[in-house]
Amino acid sequence: MKVTKTLHDKVLVFGLDGRFDAFRAQGLRDELLQAIEHESSRVVVDLTRVTLVDSNGVSALVTGMKRARQKAGDLRLVGMPPSVSIIFQLTRLDRAFEVFPSLEAAIASFE
Repeated sequence: MKVTKTLHDKVLVFGLDGRFDAFRAQGLRDELLQAIEHESSRVVVDLTRVTLVDSNGVSALVTGMKRARQKAGDLRLVGMPPSVSIIFQLTRLDRAFEVFPSLEAAIASFE
Protein backbone atom coordinates (compact mmCIF):
# COMPACT_ATOMS: atom_id res chain seq x y z
CA MET A 1 0.00 0.00 0.00
CA LYS A 2 1.23 3.47 -0.87
CA VAL A 3 0.73 6.26 1.69
CA THR A 4 0.96 9.99 1.06
CA LYS A 5 0.78 12.67 3.75
CA THR A 6 0.01 16.32 3.07
CA LEU A 7 -1.06 19.31 5.13
CA HIS A 8 -4.11 21.34 4.05
CA ASP A 9 -5.15 24.30 6.22
CA LYS A 10 -3.77 22.70 9.41
CA VAL A 11 -5.47 19.38 8.56
CA LEU A 12 -3.26 16.36 7.91
CA VAL A 13 -4.43 14.28 4.98
CA PHE A 14 -3.28 10.68 4.63
CA GLY A 15 -3.98 9.23 1.20
CA LEU A 16 -3.98 5.44 1.06
CA ASP A 17 -3.64 3.43 -2.13
CA GLY A 18 -3.96 -0.37 -2.24
CA ARG A 19 -4.56 -3.04 0.38
CA PHE A 20 -4.75 -1.85 3.99
CA ASP A 21 -4.03 -5.11 5.76
CA ALA A 22 -1.92 -6.60 8.54
CA PHE A 23 1.23 -6.11 6.49
CA ARG A 24 0.82 -2.30 6.45
CA ALA A 25 -1.45 -1.56 9.45
CA GLN A 26 1.22 -1.29 12.16
CA GLY A 27 3.33 1.08 10.08
CA LEU A 28 0.39 3.36 9.35
CA ARG A 29 -0.72 3.24 13.00
CA ASP A 30 2.75 4.45 14.00
CA GLU A 31 2.71 7.18 11.32
CA LEU A 32 -0.72 8.38 12.45
CA LEU A 33 0.25 8.51 16.12
CA GLN A 34 3.50 10.37 15.39
CA ALA A 35 1.73 12.87 13.14
CA ILE A 36 -1.03 13.49 15.69
CA GLU A 37 1.54 14.04 18.44
CA HIS A 38 3.88 16.32 16.48
CA GLU A 39 1.97 17.89 13.58
CA SER A 40 -1.82 18.12 13.96
CA SER A 41 -4.63 16.31 15.74
CA ARG A 42 -6.97 17.11 12.85
CA VAL A 43 -6.63 14.20 10.44
CA VAL A 44 -8.43 13.04 7.31
CA VAL A 45 -7.76 9.58 5.88
CA ASP A 46 -8.64 9.30 2.20
CA LEU A 47 -9.73 5.74 1.42
CA THR A 48 -10.75 6.41 -2.20
CA ARG A 49 -8.04 4.14 -3.63
CA VAL A 50 -8.14 1.44 -0.96
CA THR A 51 -9.11 -1.96 -2.32
CA LEU A 52 -9.27 -3.90 0.95
CA VAL A 53 -9.28 -3.16 4.68
CA ASP A 54 -8.85 -5.97 7.20
CA SER A 55 -9.33 -5.90 10.97
CA ASN A 56 -5.76 -4.70 11.48
CA GLY A 57 -6.38 -1.73 9.21
CA VAL A 58 -9.61 -0.88 10.99
CA SER A 59 -7.81 -1.13 14.33
CA ALA A 60 -5.13 1.32 13.15
CA LEU A 61 -7.81 3.84 12.20
CA VAL A 62 -9.63 3.42 15.53
CA THR A 63 -6.37 3.93 17.42
CA GLY A 64 -5.66 7.08 15.41
CA MET A 65 -9.17 8.40 16.00
CA LYS A 66 -8.90 7.86 19.76
CA ARG A 67 -5.53 9.60 19.97
CA ALA A 68 -6.72 12.53 17.85
CA ARG A 69 -9.75 12.98 20.09
CA GLN A 70 -7.53 12.87 23.20
CA LYS A 71 -5.62 15.77 21.64
CA ALA A 72 -8.84 17.78 21.00
CA GLY A 73 -8.93 16.82 17.32
CA ASP A 74 -10.51 14.06 15.28
CA LEU A 75 -9.80 11.56 12.53
CA ARG A 76 -12.31 11.64 9.68
CA LEU A 77 -12.66 9.45 6.62
CA VAL A 78 -13.34 10.24 2.99
CA GLY A 79 -14.01 8.31 -0.20
CA MET A 80 -14.98 4.95 1.21
CA PRO A 81 -15.45 2.38 -1.61
CA PRO A 82 -18.29 -0.15 -1.21
CA SER A 83 -15.87 -3.00 -0.40
CA VAL A 84 -14.52 -0.95 2.50
CA SER A 85 -17.82 0.60 3.55
CA ILE A 86 -19.35 -2.82 4.24
CA ILE A 87 -16.66 -3.54 6.84
CA PHE A 88 -17.46 -0.33 8.67
CA GLN A 89 -21.20 -1.05 8.50
CA LEU A 90 -20.84 -4.62 9.79
CA THR A 91 -18.69 -3.48 12.72
CA ARG A 92 -20.91 -0.41 13.27
CA LEU A 93 -17.86 1.80 13.07
CA ASP A 94 -19.69 3.88 10.48
CA ARG A 95 -21.34 5.41 13.58
CA ALA A 96 -18.03 6.19 15.28
CA PHE A 97 -16.29 7.85 12.32
CA GLU A 98 -17.48 10.84 10.36
CA VAL A 99 -17.36 9.85 6.69
CA PHE A 100 -17.39 12.50 3.96
CA PRO A 101 -18.04 12.22 0.20
CA SER A 102 -15.12 14.47 -0.76
CA LEU A 103 -11.75 15.55 0.57
CA GLU A 104 -12.81 19.20 0.43
CA ALA A 105 -15.87 18.50 2.62
CA ALA A 106 -13.81 16.57 5.15
CA ILE A 107 -11.21 19.35 5.42
CA ALA A 108 -13.91 22.04 5.65
CA SER A 109 -15.64 20.13 8.48
CA PHE A 110 -12.80 21.13 10.82
CA GLU A 111 -13.54 24.86 10.44
